[in-house]
Amino acid sequence: MISGTQKKTRALSIYPLLTRLIIVMLLVLGGILSFVIYQESKLDLQNTLNILEQEGFRLIYQIESYEGLLSYLGEGNRDSERALEEELLALLASEDHLFYIQIVNSEGLELLNAGTPSPITPDCYDHLMTSLQTARKITHTYKDHQTRNLIYEIIEPITMGGEPIGALRLGLLLDEVRSRISFTRTSHFYNLAIFIITAIIIGIIAFYLIIARNNFLLTTNALKAAEENNRIIMEKMKQSERLSALGEFSAGIAHEIKNPLASIKNFTQLLPSEYEDPHFRREFTELVTREVNRINKIVNDLLDYARPRRVDRTMTKLPELIDETLFSLKGTLDEHRITVKKNYGQLPLIAVDHEQMRQVLLNLILNAVEAMPGGGTITVSARKNEENEITIILADTGCGIPQELLKDIFNPFFTTKERGTGLGLSIVQRIVNEQGGRIDVESRKDQGTQFTIVLPREPKRDEKDTDRR
Repeated sequence: MISGTQKKTRALSIYPLLTRLIIVMLLVLGGILSFVIYQESKLDLQNTLNILEQEGFRLIYQIESYEGLLSYLGEGNRDSERALEEELLALLASEDHLFYIQIVNSEGLELLNAGTPSPITPDCYDHLMTSLQTARKITHTYKDHQTRNLIYEIIEPITMGGEPIGALRLGLLLDEVRSRISFTRTSHFYNLAIFIITAIIIGIIAFYLIIARNNFLLTTNALKAAEENNRIIMEKMKQSERLSALGEFSAGIAHEIKNPLASIKNFTQLLPSEYEDPHFRREFTELVTREVNRINKIVNDLLDYARPRRVDRTMTKLPELIDETLFSLKGTLDEHRITVKKNYGQLPLIAVDHEQMRQVLLNLILNAVEAMPGGGTITVSARKNEENEITIILADTGCGIPQELLKDIFNPFFTTKERGTGLGLSIVQRIVNEQGGRIDVESRKDQGTQFTIVLPREPKRDEKDTDRR
């Protein structure tokens, strides 16, 4: 079975593969774009030449339709020359892409021009002679060395009676037409490039989102598995703690019951030989009664500790509850020369179980009395804290508790007394917790002990539901 960590590692290993895939995609798309650009450039040139050829035919047809052209070439009429020159100049001015117009005779000599035709080079002369001799149109492209313009030239022979009498040279600006075509093509190309780049970006984002989603699901599943494992571990730990607590609890019960039983056993073993002694019988009777009462108290404390309690909360005046408890212990306090100091602030009514809280106060006050065998002072104070909770502080000036023992005083069967059961403070803590509160202790050796109880004014909702049950 593949663990969550292995799945996550496998998912993370996809990133290098994805990166290589994206690089390959970019290279392929770059090659496609380069090929498209090359093809578009070839197509632009071909389209430009086709347009120029069409434009040239149109201009040639227009020029050949001039009435003075033939008379000028055939007869050398000067009036026709001036009129023809004006026509050619007007035509040159009206056509942006028309660079020059030149009329030559049958020998290739210039007769008339409009614009700035390049000198007739040997190559141009060869084209011109070929056109005159074959009586057919010739087109070619060359670069004008003076203006650096790329010229598309059309040579059209002019015939009379089937014989060539001259030729017409038209120079058209190839870049002028090509730039118009390229602009349109560039716009389309940019749109295509933007579309492709957008598609690439969307594809990359989609890939990363898919990987991120997969990683999220893997992480979520791993967290769920970890939570489940933690839950199982916590359950096992709780079970171990319960078993450990049960073991300690059982050991405590056995220890507490074993002592009085041992005393009774010892006296019982002496009974056959000492039965006739009245003093022995009296001691035996007192001891058995005392130890049986002790066992009975242990059993009652155990039942009191283990028995589920129904919390019967009533709105209680806390000062009256404290005074009532102190009054019930007045004889004990006077007997042990205990002075009581009280300090109550302005306290609202509090929702507690009256009898259970009275038991808490009784246990704490009696513990304080036992800690002051030679007399002392018990201070009881109560106030409302900033969290709108009620704080009860009960402090004595007794012998105190060693610091190393403070962490254990609420554990069942833990006691520093010679004849204590060790359940009193455990019961106190349980009652306070069932009231929705908490109890803390501070103590210093030979300086005294202070118990602090914090109670809510009213129970929480879940505590109310528990009380009803």
